[in-house]
This record gives sequence, C-alpha cells and structure tokens, in this order.
Amino acid sequence: MPAFLLMLPLISIYGWLNPWQPAEHAFLGGYAGQIPVMIGFSEHAQLSARGNILSRSRSYILFPSVLRDPKIVSVSQVGDYVPAVSESIGAIYFYLAWGVACIVATWWYWFRDEGSRPPNQAL
Repeated sequence: MPAFLLMLPLISIYGWLNPWQPAEHAFLGGYAGQIPVMIGFSEHAQLSARGNILSRSRSYILFPSVLRDPKIVSVSQVGDYVPAVSESIGAIYFYLAWGVACIVATWWYWFRDEGSRPPNQAL
C-alpha cells in the first residue's frame, strides 16, 4: 500500500515527461482544454501467426472536468490500429476508495504511535 502511494505521483510525472502520441491525438478532439494526469498504464505483447502484437493502454484523470464530471478516461491501442478511447464513471470511485484505504493502512501499520498499539503477546 505504501508502494501505491509512492507510485501515484511517479506515474503522473512519467506521463507528463513521456507523453504518448496516440493519447495526445485522442485528447485533441473531445477533451480540448483539459489537462490529462496519467494514473495508470499497461503494455503487453502477444505472439500470433502474424508476428508480435503489442497492446498499450494508459488511463487518465482530466482536470478540471473531473471536479464536475468524475471519470477515468482510458486510451488503448492494439498493434497499429486506431486508438480507442473509453470512459469509466464507476472506476474513479473505486480508485478513490483504494487511495483512501492505502493512506489509512499506511498510517495504521507504519506511522501510528506505538502507545496506541496493542501489546504483543507471546503464544
């Protein structure tokens, strides 16, 4: 859980320093004026009869529209095909709940005061 909290800003910085061209083209159309903040990515190769097929995906939260229309926007591309854009409203609530759970668990197990912890008992 602390790793997730550390990775969140690192993934956003990576997305800012290394913009993905298919996502840049996707955001020029329907999401003009928004600032995409990358929150996740995936990449995997699949061997087929036609050779290696590479699938890539990146997920973003768009500011400032996320404040009035909360959603996660994902851009996926398989091979050299046209990138597909999808929106997920429910995923942002899961993402926020997971973030809160990581903050609470990190505090609970790593930063909580020793005096508030129950004593260890020998078996």
